[in-house]
Amino acid sequence: MIRIFFTLIICSCSIQAQKNIDFNRFDEILEEKYRTGDFSGISLITVNGKVKYEKAFGYADFKDEELLFIDSEFNLCNGSDIAKLLSISWLIEQKKISLEETVSHYLPEFKKYPNLTIVDLLTHTSGLKDINTDKVLINYPDNQSLVEEIVKKQENVNPGVYHYSHVNSILVAAIIEKISGLYFEDFFYESISPFIGLPRTEFTTLKSAINHPKDDSRYALGYKKNKSEEIVETDHENENLNYPEGNLWSGGNDILKMFEFLFQSEFISETTLDKILRSNKNPLLFKKIGSTENQGYGFEGKCNGYNTLFYYFPKSKTQIVILSNYGFSDIFDGQYEVLKAINLI
Repeated sequence: MIRIFFTLIICSCSIQAQKNIDFNRFDEILEEKYRTGDFSGISLITVNGKVKYEKAFGYADFKDEELLFIDSEFNLCNGSDIAKLLSISWLIEQKKISLEETVSHYLPEFKKYPNLTIVDLLTHTSGLKDINTDKVLINYPDNQSLVEEIVKKQENVNPGVYHYSHVNSILVAAIIEKISGLYFEDFFYESISPFIGLPRTEFTTLKSAINHPKDDSRYALGYKKNKSEEIVETDHENENLNYPEGNLWSGGNDILKMFEFLFQSEFISETTLDKILRSNKNPLLFKKIGSTENQGYGFEGKCNGYNTLFYYFPKSKTQIVILSNYGFSDIFDGQYEVLKAINLI
């Protein structure tokens, strides 16, 4: 009987241990990928607001051997949507926007789709598809200037089914511009960033990053592999931009602050947060991973020269950030396996 009881105690402890993040295993995975030339980047993990893991691997600029550091800025790629989410959350909190309102209420050009709502855009269930724009996106003065072109080039719109499209995010930014009277990036800089304190976050382009002064490894330049499997710098002249304002670039600690603003600050109420997470439905812009016991919300991005992942788990108050300037890094192909291996999901 005593042996059985002792065995039960051991099993109970083992189950509890499995719930703890295996930081040593996480470090081993990143170190091995870095050692074999398959990873360059930074990673952070915090629990209850305390940093439990932070490390930088590799170079911000291989040519000049500028080392990466935790606050080197990376192109967040599709993760740039976090700026839209922060902005919409603030507008919901200020009662300046309603998720149930139609898109045409803010953008009359969309009167041909009278039932399309803000929440359809924010959950990527609008049925709208990406388009080939007439100009490079950075040459449009703002997001609003794209609205007519987006409407004109949409065919066979079937709302209701999830389909990721940059058009949704562009229209969200156009609505924010219409409400605020500011360019989207200026609204973010003036209305959101000051509350959070984001010294290493900005909308920019790879071309601008390449031309920065070589003094503090501020920007992590993107790299890829050529046909000969050699690691080469991404060609900034053929940069793919998702938004007129450029993509959002950010450092590790700034991303942690963004999550704190949403989940743990006095600026965003529980009522607004519930609207963002939307219970068992698709959350606004967030991607969900994990289980109901430890549900995570966050962003993943992949573009030429970069891979990014950042998630927050509200119940365990755990944040994880992985940013890489190796666009070919295979860590992100098996990201869920990695998160399972360290007991995070």
